[in-house]
Amino acid sequence: GTRRGLREGAIMNIGVKLIATLFAMGCALVMQGCASDVTFETNKAPGYTVHPGRLFIITTMTIDLNGSIASFRSNFKKMLDQCGVDSMWFAADPHADPEDQKIAVQDEARGFQPDEALSVRETSYVTSTRYGIERINYALELVDLGSRKPVWKANARVLTSMSRIFDYGDIFAKHLKEQLQREGILADCAPAKS
Repeated sequence: GTRRGLREGAIMNIGVKLIATLFAMGCALVMQGCASDVTFETNKAPGYTVHPGRLFIITTMTIDLNGSIASFRSNFKKMLDQCGVDSMWFAADPHADPEDQKIAVQDEARGFQPDEALSVRETSYVTSTRYGIERINYALELVDLGSRKPVWKANARVLTSMSRIFDYGDIFAKHLKEQLQREGILADCAPAKS
C-alpha cells in the first residue's frame, strides 16, 4: 500500500509539473504574439523637429496576409488623423515601369501638396515550415519635400507568425505611429475614439 501511494503521489506530482510547464509554454507563446512584434532600426537627421501636416505615403507592399495591407493603411491613416496629419496614399506597383510609377506619384502628390513623403517598401521576408511567411522586412524613409532630403530612415521587422490570431497590419501601424512619436516626428496625438 505504501509503495503504491508513493508511486501515485510521484505520478501526480509529475502530472502537476507537466501541466504547469505546458501552461507556462502556452502563455509564453501567446505573450510572444502580443509582445513587440515590430522592431525598428532608425536614423533621424539631427535637428529635424518639424511635425508633418500633410503626409504623402507611398507603399510598396505585396504580401497580404488576412487583409493586412488594407488594415495597415486604414489604421495608420486613422492614427495620423488623430495626430492632426492629413495623409494621402499611393500604392506603388512593384512590377510596373519605374518611370511610369514616378510620373504617377508626382501627379498624385502635386494635387495634394504634401510637406513630407513617407515611403514604406517591402524588402524581404522570412519563411518557416510551420508558419509560412514568418517575418516581413520593410525599409521606410521620410523625405522633407521642401529640402528634398531624407530626414528619417528605418528598417522594420514585422513578425507575422501570429497573423492567424492577430492582425499584423494593425500591429505594424500602431508600432510605426508610436516610433514616430518617440522620435518627435509626430506630435502628441489625441486618444483613439471608441
